[in-house]
Parts: sequence; structure tokens; C-alpha cells
Amino acid sequence: VNIVFRVNASSQVGSGHFYRCIQIAYGLNNKDKVFFICEDLNKKLKIILKKNKIKLFILKKKENVDFEKSDYEATKNIIKKIKGKINLLVVDSYFLGVKWEKKIRSSVDKILVIDDLNRKHDCDFYLNQNLSTSRTLAGKLKKNTLNFLGLKYCIIKFKAEEKKKIVKKPHQVKKILIFMGGSDKSNLTYKILKILNEKIFLKFKLKIVVGIDNKNYQLIKEFSKKRKNTKIYYNQKSLKNHILDSDIAISSGGTFIWECLFFGLPALVLNQSKNQVDNSKALCKKKAIKLYINEINNLKKIRKFLENHLMKNNFVVPAKIFNLLDSKGISRIVKRIRN
Repeated sequence: VNIVFRVNASSQVGSGHFYRCIQIAYGLNNKDKVFFICEDLNKKLKIILKKNKIKLFILKKKENVDFEKSDYEATKNIIKKIKGKINLLVVDSYFLGVKWEKKIRSSVDKILVIDDLNRKHDCDFYLNQNLSTSRTLAGKLKKNTLNFLGLKYCIIKFKAEEKKKIVKKPHQVKKILIFMGGSDKSNLTYKILKILNEKIFLKFKLKIVVGIDNKNYQLIKEFSKKRKNTKIYYNQKSLKNHILDSDIAISSGGTFIWECLFFGLPALVLNQSKNQVDNSKALCKKKAIKLYINEINNLKKIRKFLENHLMKNNFVVPAKIFNLLDSKGISRIVKRIRN
């Protein structure tokens, strides 16, 4: 069986799409041939593919042309180079939509689309693991499309036995974990660090994780030296130990939020992308996270938001959410695809 993933990861889109695709690749891959088609990737992600003996095809970008059209042509040309038919194409990109899927359909057997945006699609399998305040797929998918919707299908790389028992009572915040995604395009890590360098916040121990695509790493590293009880971690393989050793996280609303909830870590969320908003609002409504809803550049309001939630006891991730995230999402998806 040949399985192809069409996915991007960059300082613009972050690396969450890549990581959820690699988890699906691990789940599907028993004697299957797996290929990734991407625009250029950073060194870390290339190493992951190499270690797993996954062949990477780099898409050559065409500037100033119809993106979907040129992407389709380039992807089709790469698919032609792969021996044998493509049994499954997995697409995880906000830049590709129903037009692209209709064109590529003749080159592949089945299409699995991963999307967080409730858009229209032409696919055989559709995955949206997020909660939603406004999900409506009526008329957006074909009648025979198999849907994987909600937390039951959440892609988590950890195993259920790695979970600790959920903390039943809120307790005083002492250790804060800060991770604003692989790229942190709004430079929020640095802004939050500056706020937490004020006198009233100096009692907290900070663990700051900086992703490989964060262009402000040196700036953050230098500034952190001014503050006691502050440790910087760069390009971490896993955040599990940091999560288990923290009282609360400050994070963006990307894929990392699932890891926090899986381990029962309360999180203060500041969204950096529009695609994170709907899921974050739904999680906030269920009291699973605390959500910052003002402008991302308003430091006064960010400071107020942090003060409101850090100076009192943290909150507890609801048991229902904690229990739903059982790490069996991928096996459920794979089982239904294989059937």
C-alpha cells in the first residue's frame, strides 16, 4: 500500500500539521510505503522523516501564480514518480481546498482530509478533531464521506498509561510552562516574559520552551538571563516532563493544547491564528481552558489576563474532557480507514 501525505510546516503555518501527520503515518504504517510531499522543511523535521525511512519530496514553489493550480501540478508530477498506485492521499493544508482535491482525485484511490476550518471538501475521509461552537458540515461533504469528528479522534502521541491521575483540587501556582508553538509569529513568548519580569510575578518559576522556527530565540534567551528562576528550552523532542512538572501553561491554541489537556494541565490560551479561535472558544465554554479574547498586541490587557489567573489558585481540567482524550484517536481512525 502506498500512502502519501501532502502537508506543510514553516514559520508561517507552524509545525502542528506536520506532527499530526507523522502520528497518523506511525499508526498506518505496517509494511506500507509512506511518502511526504512538502514545501521545504526545517532540519529537525527532515531528520524525523529520515529516521522513520519516510521518503520526502520537496515541492518547488512557483511565485506569483494561482497557488492551488501550481501546487496541484507539482504534486501530480511527484505522484507520477512513485511506483504503483497511491492508495491513500492525506491532505493537511489550509491553502488547499475542494478545487485541488477534485483535480487530484484521478491520481489517487482515496483521500483523507484533515481540517480545522469546517470548509467544503471532496474526500472519502474527513478528520476534524476539534470541538466547535459552530460546526456545520451540511452540504460541505459528500454523503458517503466517512467523518472523524471531535475529541474521540484527537491525535495524541502519548499513551494512556503515561497519564497521571487528574488533580482534583485547584492549587497555588508556582511553576509556569510557556510554549507559544513552533514559530510564535506574534513574538508572544518574549512579550509574556517581559510582563512576568515585573516584580509581582517574580515569585513564579518559569520554564520557557522555544520552537525551532521561532526567529526571536536569541532575544528571548538574552532577556531570560535577567530573571531568576527562568529556564529556556530550545527545540524539545517532547514536552511531557515539562507538562508534568508545571502547575499551569501559557500557550497558543495549537496542537500543544491537546497535550496539556491530556495530562490535565490547566492552560491560559492566547490564540495566534484565526483557525485556533473556534476550538478555543468551545474549550473555554466547557471550562477546559481560560481564553484571552482581546487584541494580541495589547500588552496591558495581556498583563491583566495573566494577573487575574496566575495570582489565584489554578483551575482543574474537567474530568469529562480529561477522560475523552484517551490516546486511542489514531487507532480509531486507522481501524475505520482499513475497514
